[in-house]
Amino acid sequence: MTRATAGRGEMDWEERYATYGRPFGEQPNAFVQRVMDEDAFSGVLGNGSRILCPGDGYGRHGIALAQRGHRVVGLDISPTATRDARDRALGASVEYTARTADLEREPYPLLAGEVFDVVVPVWFRLPHRGARVCWNREAVGHLRSRGWILLVTGRRVTSADEETGEWPGGITWKDHSTADEVRLLGQLLD
Repeated sequence: MTRATAGRGEMDWEERYATYGRPFGEQPNAFVQRVMDEDAFSGVLGNGSRILCPGDGYGRHGIALAQRGHRVVGLDISPTATRDARDRALGASVEYTARTADLEREPYPLLAGEVFDVVVPVWFRLPHRGARVCWNREAVGHLRSRGWILLVTGRRVTSADEETGEWPGGITWKDHSTADEVRLLGQLLD
């Protein structure tokens, strides 16, 4: 079993991407699109922001953000998905870097001194709580002061309170959740 394959009860992401290609479609999540379209949020970010997309698979979110002029790093456990993301980014001529990485284990694939304006985990939820807490702490450690977290995940597996409880303190959260999705927009305080 490779690190990209699953243990008991866990998703085998490599098999899923190798078998189904792009199972979640081509368009980014509706909440991500809405937030990025908002004039107020776009004005805060400006053009060319550095964005981190953990669990980005084949680049569905990261490439869409890169097409808006942002510089994006996408991370995923599946080599098949990250290869697809690299090919798509090359074809779109955007600044998108796809890295294959298992975010349940250290060392994490972020470079020393690498800082992001926004972290965008969309439907990215590591199976073990301890790993989620460690990864969230690592991600925030690479987030600039007053940086943003745009988080979306399934309401069936978690709640807004559970999600915010797995991130370090010092983040203000706004809850935009629906009946189906936990949708949170957080900002790291100074």
